[in-house]
Amino acid sequence: MKTTKPAIVLPVYNRPELLSLLLASINRAIYPDTDIELILSIEAGAPDSIMNIAESFAFKYGPKTIVQREERLGVKAHIMACADLSERFGSVIILEDDLIVSPDYYLFASEALNAYQNDDRVAGIALYAQRFNETAQLPFEPMPGDYSVWFMQLGCSWGQAWTAAQWTRFRKWLDVSKEISDRKLPPNMREWDDESWKKRFNLYMLETRTYFAYPYRSFTTTHSEFGGQHMSKSDRRFQVPLGYFSSEKPSFNFPRFKDQPVRYDMYMEFNAAMLALKLEFKYHELCVDLYGTKPDEELKQHNYVLTPRKGPDPLSKFSVNLKPLELNILIPSKIKQQPIVYLYSRDQISSLKQLSHSQYAELASYFSYFKPESRKFVKGFLPNLYRKILNLK
Repeated sequence: MKTTKPAIVLPVYNRPELLSLLLASINRAIYPDTDIELILSIEAGAPDSIMNIAESFAFKYGPKTIVQREERLGVKAHIMACADLSERFGSVIILEDDLIVSPDYYLFASEALNAYQNDDRVAGIALYAQRFNETAQLPFEPMPGDYSVWFMQLGCSWGQAWTAAQWTRFRKWLDVSKEISDRKLPPNMREWDDESWKKRFNLYMLETRTYFAYPYRSFTTTHSEFGGQHMSKSDRRFQVPLGYFSSEKPSFNFPRFKDQPVRYDMYMEFNAAMLALKLEFKYHELCVDLYGTKPDEELKQHNYVLTPRKGPDPLSKFSVNLKPLELNILIPSKIKQQPIVYLYSRDQISSLKQLSHSQYAELASYFSYFKPESRKFVKGFLPNLYRKILNLK
């Protein structure tokens, strides 16, 4: 198998403090050689401080190239221009300037690219471990397993890697699919603006039935600070635990796509085929909607649905005593508790109510590793909420 040595590409614009932190973490990392390519792609209109940092940075593990963009590209075009460098270097790691990396990020990325370079079902490699479901606005935890990665039909923008072949397949699809409807995307993704490359990439994965490979432990995390192109205010929802210590030869275990049952769709819902098997349905008969976010038109494409939405006469009921959420279907509890998830047939879908605020709070409490209703939390939360409301006026 060909050894992949991806170039590290940084699309940067106007966050000098964060860029310095990212570059410092890159220099702390472990690399297999001292000829690793580092490219800093600087957006037109970037402040002088960005160029000063780029020019003064001494990369210890290979040549550094600075690309000064002459015209303002915008976020989507800039990311895509950086990913286009995969054709020149064979593969790339894209790191935006609000990230920092773990010491073994490069070793993970290069080995993952090696493992999946010939697998057409894998559209890219994520370096970021998801902990939050943006569609449901609730925490997320993947089903644990013995492998280093699991798969999800959702693009990653907080540290991602592509081989030239993976990126070329997307580019070719994009050339002939520019007018494709976004109706199949979750509602929140439809609202993403035209500057989101990930919106198009998610559509691509839907159409081609491909997936991103996601790590169980994160090799990047985001600062999500003020002053960037993506977020207008500080947001800790997307910060995840990041390792600081690492061996020089960490061990990774990459499964073949067909051997890893831990897969999630774009709504971050678990592999319907596995749950259908447990419920003795055919794999295509079941729609999994454990977060309660899928529209009725999506649910009605299947004979059965698992959802927290309430309606009359469910076929079955499930309480949630285990984590992650789908484990409560695979290992149903015999303990009598208030159910949270229900099984319905297709002809019952029209009578299902939307998820209520109290049900959302119940799910949020389930995901939490503390009691939101505890006196200590409430005594601190309510005054803070009051101050925030006053600041909005």
